[in-house]
Amino acid sequence: MVKWEPYHGKLYGVLFTRLLEIYSVDSDQPIHSCEFDSIQTGFCFMQGNSIVVSDAQGRLTVFTGVSKPETIQMKILETKLIKFRSVESYASEASRAKKREEGDEANEDLDEHEFITTVSKSGVEFWNAKKLL
Repeated sequence: MVKWEPYHGKLYGVLFTRLLEIYSVDSDQPIHSCEFDSIQTGFCFMQGNSIVVSDAQGRLTVFTGVSKPETIQMKILETKLIKFRSVESYASEASRAKKREEGDEANEDLDEHEFITTVSKSGVEFWNAKKLL
């Protein structure tokens, strides 16, 4: 699975079964490479500098500071859900409009209007992206 960072378009990620690699358009070598102990089922970018990865064990792994090798941090969130199938990030239209109005579209800070959706065997869940960090 390959996904581009949607805000600036300078990063992209490649997710294999147990491996995530993050690349910059400036290099053929990955900025980050992370091996997992379980099958990963999906990932998405959150506001350009963060990534959330879902797995078959019901965990969400959140990476922040992914744009530079020296700033990356990882946090694993254990959930009571069973087998994530996908994960996606969404910013509300109100959030986008506010950033356009303020001329602040490049701001990578999450706000209360960005959320994550997951699909698992338990159904569809919504997560406040800011609280995941």
